[in-house]
Amino acid sequence: MGNFERRTFLRNSVAAVAASAVAAASFPSANAGAIRAADGAVADPLKGVIAAYRAELSDLCRHLDVYGEDVEMEQPILAFLQEGDVPAAATLETALDALRLAAQEHRDGFGDHLVGNLVEAALAFFEGQTA
Repeated sequence: MGNFERRTFLRNSVAAVAASAVAAASFPSANAGAIRAADGAVADPLKGVIAAYRAELSDLCRHLDVYGEDVEMEQPILAFLQEGDVPAAATLETALDALRLAAQEHRDGFGDHLVGNLVEAALAFFEGQTA
């Protein structure tokens, strides 16, 4: 797959994950009447957003290795995590993953809004457990 095709594929994949996350964010709490997939598993849009962000970050790092600091890339998942209404975590696994990602980004000195939004998404899971 060529660079252009790969970027188009990644951009479309990221857009689909972000769109589903935005739709899920419209629910008051991912824990109140948890949304279930056809197979009975709890739907957890934040899990997909985190995976897409890590893929986007990995892609950026590969480009930095090749092109150096001057590389410019679109980062729609980063933008979503910084500016969007990040959906609440629906599972303990995803809540902890969000906290781990927030801690890593904080240690790396990056993403004030991203860190805050991820912490709030994880907190929503824990608050839903005590409600």
